[in-house]
Amino acid sequence: MRKSLVALLIITVIIPLSSCISTSSVRVSKPYGERFDITMKNLVGYEGELLAVSKSQLYFKDGDSLYLVSLSEVKKVHIRDYQIKSGIKTLAVIPSLIIEFAVFLAAVNAEGGTPWALLSAASIPATVLGFTKSGAKVTFSPPLKEDEIKTLRLYCRYPQGLTEEQWSLLLKLYNQKDFLRLPRK
Repeated sequence: MRKSLVALLIITVIIPLSSCISTSSVRVSKPYGERFDITMKNLVGYEGELLAVSKSQLYFKDGDSLYLVSLSEVKKVHIRDYQIKSGIKTLAVIPSLIIEFAVFLAAVNAEGGTPWALLSAASIPATVLGFTKSGAKVTFSPPLKEDEIKTLRLYCRYPQGLTEEQWSLLLKLYNQKDFLRLPRK
């Protein structure tokens, strides 16, 4: 009996931990900046590749042009391709729920396992809630806090930014003397 209670304790601790998902994870999948949509305060929308973000400005590329926009003019920035679809979340939660339900049934059938059954039953809604609330942050609305700027930089081609000389060389590569500024006045 002692062995079964130890096994139940180990399984009860391992199961919830196995279903944990970090909400701050950003998986970089390519060396370029991420594609994004930006909505200005005047409700005009743009899209492009995110190059860099500073405390007050956002740099991006759209086609063969480089743009600079003041974050004070931005209503929303949405990163594409990182939103986890609800169907995928549902498929991801099924294995954890099966294991947790099996632990629940084992605890119910074990002698003196009622407290373990209650504990394992409580982990099932926690797992569902964890999966539904998980995923990387993909929409940002200024004013941005310092941690949001750090997160947004992870989606940039140049997350550390560039020096003035490097920006000048990049502008020269795109045959521009300066960044195109948005919103256009």
